[in-house]
Amino acid sequence: MPRRPISEWPLAERPREKLLGDGSHALSDAELLAIILRLGTKGASAIDLARHAAQQDAAPDGNFSAPHCRR
Repeated sequence: MPRRPISEWPLAERPREKLLGDGSHALSDAELLAIILRLGTKGASAIDLARHAAQQDAAPDGNFSAPHCRR
């Protein structure tokens, strides 16, 4: 079954609307990345792509790990 585009999600579940209404603290890393990506691909929404990226580079706590940025 194909996934629905974010534009078809209820407003309260859309990352951009959550950001505007509740602030960045209310969003997951994947939702914030989806906002930056803006667009998905055929068969994968921006949130799908962001979740995949988050899984590939996630620390044990579920946040992105960036060891090259740590001091």
